[in-house]
Amino acid sequence: VEAQRLNGKKFKVKYEGWVARIFQHEYDHLDGTVYIDKLEPEEDGGKVKARLAELVDEYNANPLNVQAAAL
Repeated sequence: VEAQRLNGKKFKVKYEGWVARIFQHEYDHLDGTVYIDKLEPEEDGGKVKARLAELVDEYNANPLNVQAAAL
C-alpha cells in the first residue's frame, strides 16, 4: 500500500495474511463494495443474498422488534 501522511510525506506498507484481508475488506467499502458483491453463485452467493433480502424484509416489517431482539 502506498499512502501519504498528513504532512505530505509518502510511505509504503506491505500487508500479509489476515491483516491484508481486513485491509482489503475495509478498502472495498470505500469503493462501495460489500462482501456479498464478491460471492459467486456457485459459492452459495444466491443463498446468502436471498437470506439477506429476508432479513431486510423482516426489519422493514417491524424495525423495533428486530432491534430489540439484537440487544
